Amino acid sequence: MYKLNLCDIDPASIKVKTYDLHKDVFNCTDPDEVKSYELSCDNAEIEFLTINGATAINEERVTTYWKLTGKDHELRSVSKTNKYWLIADDVPYAQRLAKALKHAVELCGGKASKF
Repeated sequence: MYKLNLCDIDPASIKVKTYDLHKDVFNCTDPDEVKSYELSCDNAEIEFLTINGATAINEERVTTYWKLTGKDHELRSVSKTNKYWLIADDVPYAQRLAKALKHAVELCGGKASKF
């Protein structure tokens, strides 16, 4: 689970990258690659960063070991990061979501990084 404050996001960093889920090639921005590898480019990743690279996004993980019993069957960990992404299987939807996310970040007070 990730927890973040929209005010900590750099609105200028919100980007949509399209890709083909079924191929190893991840560069749908190059028309020659799209054509030569026959990429569908029908999936999208919305990536964003925190302001000035601050580690302000909390990541909480729970790993469950089903063969163990008692309190040792779960491992909990917490870390912080400055980058996050959302995955969508509909490119137009991802573009609308990125636009809405940027608007929400700006309304919240998110500012562009200084560097």
